[in-house]
Amino acid sequence: MNYFSTNIKHLRKKRGIRQADMPNLIGIARTTWSSYEIGASEPNIDNILRISHFFRISTTDLLEVDLTTTDAEFTSEVPLHVSLPSAENMSGVAELDAFITEILKAKQQTIETQSQVILSLQALIDRLVADMAKAKLKSA
Repeated sequence: MNYFSTNIKHLRKKRGIRQADMPNLIGIARTTWSSYEIGASEPNIDNILRISHFFRISTTDLLEVDLTTTDAEFTSEVPLHVSLPSAENMSGVAELDAFITEILKAKQQTIETQSQVILSLQALIDRLVADMAKAKLKSA
């Protein structure tokens, strides 16, 4: 089963990115991204690769794993994806403030993702310790 449209919407929301911002981050048309999210069209291989690289997830997981039911997407870090504005676009304080806000938002997303990774790893360790204790009791 193909989970692509569900997964990209899920990953985008988990990263706190607005749908309107994704086309600029990925480098595709806004209507194209929208049609991917609603499942109206399928991406070509180049766009699959762009999206999987952006979210730092394998193409197999992106296409074949229902990420809404697993923590698999937290096994990789969020890329710091901030594009530098041109000098013409940095003419005023408001533009500079917007750019700094974008950098801080990307930093916060990275921190949140790292926290989620730590929590996921701790849960995995806890399960392994519990399973090892059960196995030890059974063998005794």
